Amino acid sequence: QTDLSPSREKQLVRQWCDTLPNLEGVKYLWLNSRVPADLFEAACRINGLEGLYLKWSRIKDLESVAASTSLHYLHIGSSPSVSSLAPLTGLKQLMWLEVENIKRVCDLSDIGRLSSLQGLALDGSMWSTWTVDTLVPIRQLTELRYLSLCNLRSRDRTLKPLLCLNKLQTFHHAEWWDTTEMKEIHDQIRARR
Repeated sequence: QTDLSPSREKQLVRQWCDTLPNLEGVKYLWLNSRVPADLFEAACRINGLEGLYLKWSRIKDLESVAASTSLHYLHIGSSPSVSSLAPLTGLKQLMWLEVENIKRVCDLSDIGRLSSLQGLALDGSMWSTWTVDTLVPIRQLTELRYLSLCNLRSRDRTLKPLLCLNKLQTFHHAEWWDTTEMKEIHDQIRARR
């Protein structure tokens, strides 16, 4: 995503891959262009990194993120080739997770294991809906204060698993969910204010 030739662009990415793991004092990294897998791997090796934002990527797996044991905030923008969220389960300190257009993943059980989450966004893309089996695993995230399910559907078509999220303060969603369930969740949020 530069005006450089493909070979010069590859060389530039390689230089950043060599540099990133050696940086000291970097707490937050924002990559605002398409991220190749090797750049993602290099970013995950930054010692002490607390926040990582990827606008979109060509990543096929998230294995590299297991090395980011200090991550508190993670945004993985549109990454339709990712087929498993299992590598995230080792990030016990993660407080905020946003994933977008991970449409190969249908089972959210791995997300349900991230008990420290206070913010969660499971969003489809602007052009494509993400369909999961059920939202049941989310009910285990009892610390959630923020939840976004924009352009996401579940095969069981219910928001009922979210009714037990007693700390939820903000809920973003599409309008195709059951209106009674949406109202009940929003009524609970208003009652907490």
